[in-house]
Amino acid sequence: MFWYKKQHIKLFKTVLASLIISTVLFSSCSNAPDSSQNNSLQNKEYFDIKTYFKKEIEKLNEEKPLVKKTVLKDSEEETKDIEIKDWETELNAFLSVDLQKPVYSEQFSIKKEGNSEIYTTKDPKLDLQFIKITKENGQVSRIVIHKKVGNMLYKTTEKLEYKENGFYTIEKEQNIRILGTNNYVIKGSFE
Repeated sequence: MFWYKKQHIKLFKTVLASLIISTVLFSSCSNAPDSSQNNSLQNKEYFDIKTYFKKEIEKLNEEKPLVKKTVLKDSEEETKDIEIKDWETELNAFLSVDLQKPVYSEQFSIKKEGNSEIYTTKDPKLDLQFIKITKENGQVSRIVIHKKVGNMLYKTTEKLEYKENGFYTIEKEQNIRILGTNNYVIKGSFE
């Protein structure tokens, strides 16, 4: 029976030592600053465009405004008065802009100009190049966004503009090295 107690005590000490070492290792890992939390804190100074457009989409889905929509593809143009059934799809280009993403942390200089905040990228390789948010009576009235993406094979520039209760515009130029350039403009005016 004595040998049982000796082995049992030895095993107990080994397990206890393992637990202590594991606890120390895991606690040191969990005490390391979480970069995603850091980034979200740093981005709090940036306007939350995605949340703004989610609220606008909810409002537009409820109100169901009639829209005079013009689509221009290269030199062909078509205009119709329509009721948009799916505002999330219609405004997806705006909804995809999210300054709260970690990649944008500390990547913009912000300048106040009158009742506008102007975000200009510090890194010309970022897709978001310019954002202007204009407020009237403390509420957002207009948002302008310039985006660009490119590599050796293609280059895309996009200009988005949204005026609350007024209009939205999506202008896109796509230059694909082998296929050439495509341009399109979508403009919706609220009636």
